[in-house]
Amino acid sequence: MRKLKKAQVWFLDIAIAILFFTTALTLYFKYSVNLNSDSDKLEILAMDSKFIAEQLLSTGYPENWTELPLSNISSLGLLNRNQTLNESKLSHFINITEHNYSFVKKNFETSYDFFIELKIHNLTISAGKNFTNPKYLIKLSRLLVYNNSIARLIIYTYSQY
Repeated sequence: MRKLKKAQVWFLDIAIAILFFTTALTLYFKYSVNLNSDSDKLEILAMDSKFIAEQLLSTGYPENWTELPLSNISSLGLLNRNQTLNESKLSHFINITEHNYSFVKKNFETSYDFFIELKIHNLTISAGKNFTNPKYLIKLSRLLVYNNSIARLIIYTYSQY
């Protein structure tokens, strides 16, 4: 009889150890998978922000895109050949973004939403879809020249989920 009691205690110890080990393993894989997807999403958002900045800080393609129908525009750039801000291109970009956000989003080749601010002295010009409490947010800032002064282009790329 005495040997039977020792075996029962040993079995209980193994069962508890297996339960703890299984729980720890489950929690580890559950949270490590979520961490990877978060960092992957942030990396994609950062790449999209850089691509949007590259497009906006170019002359666009074709260079006279403001005179063409949307179907003929390959790239929306805001600069002149001398790498300064073109007011006409900026005005057209804001207009297109307000009336055809999906076209601009497709042109930027992003599946995420964006919001753009251009700060010139005390004036702020914005375009895109404004955000409130996004789950993921990347802010990218670039400097450019406007009327012999420095302007700041801020690009927010974000995801609500």
